[in-house]
Amino acid sequence: MKTAVFDIELRSVTNLEIAGVSRYARDPSTEVLCVGYCINNGKPKIWKPGDPLPSDLFAADEFVAHNFPFERAIWTHVLTSRHD
Repeated sequence: MKTAVFDIELRSVTNLEIAGVSRYARDPSTEVLCVGYCINNGKPKIWKPGDPLPSDLFAADEFVAHNFPFERAIWTHVLTSRHD
């Protein structure tokens, strides 16, 4: 089983504390700076927009993140819609 531990770094003109996760994730100004991840406690890797998509990350069987609901919202509304 492959486990991916990941963290998404972002920037936006929208204030997360005021807007909330859903509005922040859907805001057009919210952009991903990078995704840091590792597979099965392996070597840390960084993906940045414009890089080839990380096939090892997509091949993971389970995903772990410190604040998973937030990371999932960003994955769904920013990464998937803008970066496939």
